[in-house]
Amino acid sequence: MLVIIIFVTFTHIIIYFSYPDTTLFGFAYLFASNLLWIGFFGFLNISIRNLNYFTRSFLKFFFYFIMLYITIIFYPQSDRKSVFDKIADGKYPDKYSFYRGYRGLKRFFIK
Repeated sequence: MLVIIIFVTFTHIIIYFSYPDTTLFGFAYLFASNLLWIGFFGFLNISIRNLNYFTRSFLKFFFYFIMLYITIIFYPQSDRKSVFDKIADGKYPDKYSFYRGYRGLKRFFIK
């Protein structure tokens, strides 16, 4: 379970670092999304524990990419374009985006 918590939380932090231009609800969205997906993957692990290794791995991999897709589609941005649309338009994060994301996370969580 600890691996799930770390993996999901790390994914959400990377999304914030990559696209830090969020609205007022950006951190709340990431926090709620993080909790919901950790709970979902916890229940998924319980429900698929009797399946063979390949099937379990495939389902976890499949639902991880669903989580990634849903998170980048609905992550609120200040210009009202989703992260998915920005990636589709070719607007990838640069070094300055990562710096702003680190600075924003430092301002709220890391003192």
